[in-house]
Amino acid sequence: MSALGFHIRNATFAFRESWTNLANGLLGFLLFPVFMFILAHMWQKFNGHLGNYTYKEMLAYIGVTEVLYMTFLRSGNVMQASGDFSISLARPRSWLVTQGSALYGKTLGSRLVMTTLLFILMLLFGISLQDTFPVIIRLLSLLIPLGFLQVLYSLLFSSAQVRWEVTNYLVLPFGKLFLVFGGVFAPVSDFSEPAKSILLQLPPSDLFFQPAYFAIKGVFYQMTPTEWIVRILLQAGVLVLLNHWFFKNSRRHHQSFGG
Repeated sequence: MSALGFHIRNATFAFRESWTNLANGLLGFLLFPVFMFILAHMWQKFNGHLGNYTYKEMLAYIGVTEVLYMTFLRSGNVMQASGDFSISLARPRSWLVTQGSALYGKTLGSRLVMTTLLFILMLLFGISLQDTFPVIIRLLSLLIPLGFLQVLYSLLFSSAQVRWEVTNYLVLPFGKLFLVFGGVFAPVSDFSEPAKSILLQLPPSDLFFQPAYFAIKGVFYQMTPTEWIVRILLQAGVLVLLNHWFFKNSRRHHQSFGG
Protein backbone atom coordinates (compact mmCIF):
# COMPACT_ATOMS: atom_id res chain seq x y z
CA MET A 1 0.00 0.00 0.00
CA SER A 2 2.88 2.38 0.73
CA ALA A 3 4.35 1.67 -2.71
CA LEU A 4 0.97 2.28 -4.35
CA GLY A 5 0.59 5.55 -2.47
CA PHE A 6 4.06 6.63 -3.61
CA HIS A 7 3.31 5.96 -7.27
CA ILE A 8 -0.04 7.74 -7.07
CA ARG A 9 1.72 10.81 -5.62
CA ASN A 10 4.43 10.45 -8.25
CA ALA A 11 1.83 10.38 -11.03
CA THR A 12 0.03 13.41 -9.59
CA PHE A 13 3.26 15.39 -9.22
CA ALA A 14 4.36 14.54 -12.78
CA PHE A 15 1.03 15.75 -14.17
CA ARG A 16 1.20 19.03 -12.25
CA GLU A 17 4.82 19.54 -13.27
CA SER A 18 4.00 19.01 -16.95
CA TRP A 19 1.61 21.98 -16.86
CA THR A 20 4.06 24.42 -15.30
CA ASN A 21 4.87 25.65 -18.82
CA LEU A 22 1.69 27.61 -19.31
CA ALA A 23 2.68 28.91 -22.77
CA ASN A 24 2.88 25.41 -24.28
CA GLY A 25 -0.40 24.44 -22.64
CA LEU A 26 -2.21 27.48 -24.04
CA LEU A 27 -0.73 26.85 -27.50
CA GLY A 28 -2.14 23.33 -27.49
CA PHE A 29 -5.55 24.66 -26.44
CA LEU A 30 -5.52 27.16 -29.32
CA LEU A 31 -4.48 24.60 -31.93
CA PHE A 32 -7.09 22.07 -30.83
CA PRO A 33 -10.20 23.82 -32.26
CA VAL A 34 -8.24 24.90 -35.35
CA PHE A 35 -7.38 21.27 -36.19
CA MET A 36 -10.97 20.19 -35.59
CA PHE A 37 -12.38 22.88 -37.88
CA ILE A 38 -9.86 22.59 -40.73
CA LEU A 39 -9.63 18.80 -40.88
CA ALA A 40 -13.41 18.32 -40.61
CA HIS A 41 -13.95 20.76 -43.50
CA MET A 42 -11.28 19.02 -45.58
CA TRP A 43 -12.97 15.67 -44.97
CA GLN A 44 -16.37 17.12 -45.88
CA LYS A 45 -14.98 18.44 -49.15
CA PHE A 46 -13.22 15.25 -50.29
CA ASN A 47 -15.04 12.40 -48.52
CA GLY A 48 -18.39 13.83 -47.43
CA HIS A 49 -20.12 12.22 -50.41
CA LEU A 50 -19.32 8.74 -49.05
CA GLY A 51 -21.95 9.20 -46.34
CA ASN A 52 -20.06 7.23 -43.66
CA TYR A 53 -20.05 10.16 -41.24
CA THR A 54 -21.93 13.38 -40.78
CA TYR A 55 -20.01 16.64 -40.50
CA LYS A 56 -20.66 16.79 -36.75
CA GLU A 57 -19.50 13.20 -36.32
CA MET A 58 -16.29 14.10 -38.14
CA LEU A 59 -15.76 17.08 -35.83
CA ALA A 60 -16.05 14.73 -32.87
CA TYR A 61 -13.79 12.13 -34.55
CA ILE A 62 -11.01 14.64 -35.18
CA GLY A 63 -11.38 15.92 -31.63
CA VAL A 64 -11.02 12.43 -30.13
CA THR A 65 -7.98 11.52 -32.25
CA GLU A 66 -6.33 14.83 -31.35
CA VAL A 67 -6.90 14.16 -27.65
CA LEU A 68 -5.12 10.82 -28.05
CA TYR A 69 -2.35 11.90 -30.42
CA MET A 70 -1.37 15.23 -28.86
CA THR A 71 -0.58 13.34 -25.64
CA PHE A 72 0.86 10.18 -27.23
CA LEU A 73 4.67 10.20 -27.54
CA ARG A 74 6.43 13.38 -26.43
CA SER A 75 10.22 13.74 -26.80
CA GLY A 76 10.35 15.90 -23.66
CA ASN A 77 8.92 13.07 -21.56
CA VAL A 78 11.37 10.59 -23.07
CA MET A 79 14.34 12.86 -22.36
CA GLN A 80 13.24 13.55 -18.79
CA ALA A 81 12.71 9.87 -18.00
CA SER A 82 16.08 8.82 -19.42
CA GLY A 83 17.81 11.70 -17.62
CA ASP A 84 16.81 10.24 -14.24
CA PHE A 85 18.33 6.84 -15.03
CA SER A 86 21.65 7.29 -13.18
CA ILE A 87 20.06 8.55 -9.97
CA SER A 88 17.44 5.81 -10.02
CA LEU A 89 20.09 3.09 -9.87
CA ALA A 90 20.88 4.18 -6.31
CA ARG A 91 17.24 4.09 -5.23
CA PRO A 92 15.38 1.05 -3.90
CA ARG A 93 12.46 1.49 -6.30
CA SER A 94 12.33 0.16 -9.86
CA TRP A 95 13.18 2.75 -12.50
CA LEU A 96 10.68 1.25 -14.92
CA VAL A 97 7.80 1.40 -12.45
CA THR A 98 8.71 4.84 -11.10
CA GLN A 99 9.03 6.42 -14.54
CA GLY A 100 5.98 4.47 -15.69
CA SER A 101 3.79 5.98 -12.97
CA ALA A 102 5.12 9.45 -13.78
CA LEU A 103 4.44 9.01 -17.49
CA TYR A 104 0.98 7.62 -16.76
CA GLY A 105 0.17 10.63 -14.60
CA LYS A 106 1.23 13.00 -17.37
CA THR A 107 -0.68 11.08 -20.04
CA LEU A 108 -3.93 10.45 -18.19
CA GLY A 109 -4.01 13.88 -16.60
CA SER A 110 -3.38 15.66 -19.89
CA ARG A 111 -5.98 13.56 -21.67
CA LEU A 112 -8.56 14.37 -19.02
CA VAL A 113 -7.84 18.08 -19.47
CA MET A 114 -8.07 17.76 -23.26
CA THR A 115 -11.28 15.72 -22.99
CA THR A 116 -12.84 18.48 -20.90
CA LEU A 117 -11.84 20.98 -23.58
CA LEU A 118 -13.26 18.66 -26.26
CA PHE A 119 -16.59 18.57 -24.43
CA ILE A 120 -16.75 22.37 -24.47
CA LEU A 121 -15.65 22.64 -28.11
CA MET A 122 -18.21 20.12 -29.34
CA LEU A 123 -20.96 22.20 -27.76
CA LEU A 124 -19.51 25.40 -29.24
CA PHE A 125 -19.39 23.78 -32.69
CA GLY A 126 -23.13 23.19 -32.47
CA ILE A 127 -23.21 19.53 -31.46
CA SER A 128 -26.08 18.92 -29.07
CA LEU A 129 -25.50 17.85 -25.48
CA GLN A 130 -27.44 14.65 -26.21
CA ASP A 131 -24.89 13.72 -28.91
CA THR A 132 -21.83 15.06 -27.09
CA PHE A 133 -22.28 13.29 -23.77
CA PRO A 134 -22.13 9.67 -25.09
CA VAL A 135 -18.95 10.47 -27.07
CA ILE A 136 -17.21 11.83 -23.98
CA ILE A 137 -18.32 8.90 -21.79
CA ARG A 138 -17.08 6.32 -24.31
CA LEU A 139 -13.78 8.16 -24.66
CA LEU A 140 -13.30 8.30 -20.90
CA SER A 141 -13.90 4.55 -20.65
CA LEU A 142 -10.89 3.94 -22.95
CA LEU A 143 -8.41 6.41 -21.46
CA ILE A 144 -7.17 4.10 -18.69
CA PRO A 145 -6.15 1.12 -20.89
CA LEU A 146 -4.81 3.36 -23.65
CA GLY A 147 -2.74 5.24 -21.08
CA PHE A 148 -0.83 2.06 -20.21
CA LEU A 149 0.13 1.51 -23.85
CA GLN A 150 1.32 5.11 -24.11
CA VAL A 151 3.51 4.53 -21.04
CA LEU A 152 5.03 1.38 -22.54
CA TYR A 153 5.90 3.17 -25.78
CA SER A 154 7.49 6.09 -23.93
CA LEU A 155 9.44 3.79 -21.59
CA LEU A 156 10.74 1.86 -24.59
CA PHE A 157 12.24 5.00 -26.08
CA SER A 158 13.49 6.19 -22.69
CA SER A 159 15.36 2.92 -22.07
CA ALA A 160 16.84 2.98 -25.55
CA GLN A 161 17.81 6.65 -25.08
CA VAL A 162 20.04 5.67 -22.17
CA ARG A 163 21.90 3.17 -24.34
CA TRP A 164 21.88 5.09 -27.64
CA GLU A 165 21.66 8.88 -27.45
CA VAL A 166 20.49 9.17 -31.06
CA THR A 167 17.22 7.46 -30.09
CA ASN A 168 15.67 10.84 -29.33
CA TYR A 169 15.86 11.73 -33.02
CA LEU A 170 13.60 8.76 -33.79
CA VAL A 171 10.75 9.83 -31.50
CA LEU A 172 9.32 12.40 -33.92
CA PRO A 173 9.35 10.21 -37.09
CA PHE A 174 8.01 7.24 -35.10
CA GLY A 175 5.14 9.40 -33.83
CA LYS A 176 4.44 10.63 -37.37
CA LEU A 177 4.12 7.02 -38.56
CA PHE A 178 1.36 6.53 -35.99
CA LEU A 179 -0.18 9.80 -37.16
CA VAL A 180 -0.32 8.60 -40.77
CA PHE A 181 -1.20 4.94 -40.23
CA GLY A 182 -3.46 5.44 -37.21
CA GLY A 183 -6.19 7.43 -38.93
CA VAL A 184 -5.62 10.59 -36.90
CA PHE A 185 -6.43 13.03 -39.70
CA ALA A 186 -9.03 10.88 -41.46
CA PRO A 187 -10.88 7.65 -40.58
CA VAL A 188 -9.27 4.47 -41.86
CA SER A 189 -12.76 3.26 -42.82
CA ASP A 190 -12.82 5.89 -45.60
CA PHE A 191 -9.63 4.59 -47.21
CA SER A 192 -9.83 2.52 -50.37
CA GLU A 193 -8.74 -1.10 -50.63
CA PRO A 194 -6.22 -2.62 -50.13
CA ALA A 195 -4.91 0.25 -47.95
CA LYS A 196 -7.89 0.03 -45.56
CA SER A 197 -7.46 -3.69 -44.87
CA ILE A 198 -3.72 -3.29 -44.32
CA LEU A 199 -4.04 -0.31 -41.97
CA LEU A 200 -6.72 -2.03 -39.90
CA GLN A 201 -4.23 -4.81 -39.10
CA LEU A 202 -1.53 -2.42 -37.86
CA PRO A 203 -1.09 -1.36 -34.19
CA PRO A 204 -1.65 2.39 -34.83
CA SER A 205 -5.29 1.81 -35.82
CA ASP A 206 -5.93 0.12 -32.45
CA LEU A 207 -4.63 3.18 -30.62
CA PHE A 208 -6.34 5.96 -32.59
CA PHE A 209 -8.86 4.95 -35.25
CA GLN A 210 -10.68 2.20 -33.34
CA PRO A 211 -11.06 4.19 -30.09
CA ALA A 212 -12.27 7.24 -32.02
CA TYR A 213 -14.69 5.15 -34.07
CA PHE A 214 -15.99 3.54 -30.88
CA ALA A 215 -16.44 6.95 -29.23
CA ILE A 216 -18.47 8.19 -32.21
CA LYS A 217 -20.45 5.10 -33.22
CA GLY A 218 -20.54 3.05 -30.00
CA VAL A 219 -18.98 0.00 -31.69
CA PHE A 220 -15.54 -0.91 -33.03
CA TYR A 221 -15.03 -1.03 -36.78
CA GLN A 222 -15.26 -4.59 -38.13
CA MET A 223 -14.35 -6.16 -34.79
CA THR A 224 -15.90 -6.96 -31.42
CA PRO A 225 -14.79 -5.36 -28.13
CA THR A 226 -13.19 -8.68 -27.17
CA GLU A 227 -11.09 -8.71 -30.34
CA TRP A 228 -9.92 -5.15 -29.70
CA ILE A 229 -8.99 -5.99 -26.10
CA VAL A 230 -7.03 -9.06 -27.26
CA ARG A 231 -5.14 -6.98 -29.82
CA ILE A 232 -4.34 -4.36 -27.17
CA LEU A 233 -3.12 -7.03 -24.75
CA LEU A 234 -0.92 -8.61 -27.41
CA GLN A 235 0.56 -5.23 -28.22
CA ALA A 236 1.14 -4.57 -24.52
CA GLY A 237 2.80 -7.96 -24.07
CA VAL A 238 5.28 -7.31 -26.88
CA LEU A 239 6.05 -3.86 -25.46
CA VAL A 240 6.64 -5.27 -21.96
CA LEU A 241 9.16 -7.78 -23.32
CA LEU A 242 10.92 -5.10 -25.37
CA ASN A 243 11.03 -2.75 -22.38
CA HIS A 244 12.56 -5.47 -20.21
CA TRP A 245 15.25 -6.22 -22.79
CA PHE A 246 16.12 -2.56 -23.46
CA PHE A 247 16.26 -1.78 -19.74
CA LYS A 248 18.62 -4.68 -18.96
CA ASN A 249 20.81 -3.81 -21.95
CA SER A 250 20.95 -0.11 -21.00
CA ARG A 251 21.75 -0.86 -17.36
CA ARG A 252 24.50 -3.29 -18.35
CA HIS A 253 26.26 -0.76 -20.58
CA HIS A 254 25.42 2.41 -18.66
CA GLN A 255 28.27 4.73 -17.66
CA SER A 256 27.85 7.79 -15.50
CA PHE A 257 29.87 9.96 -13.12
CA GLY A 258 33.11 8.32 -14.30
CA GLY A 259 32.07 4.72 -13.73
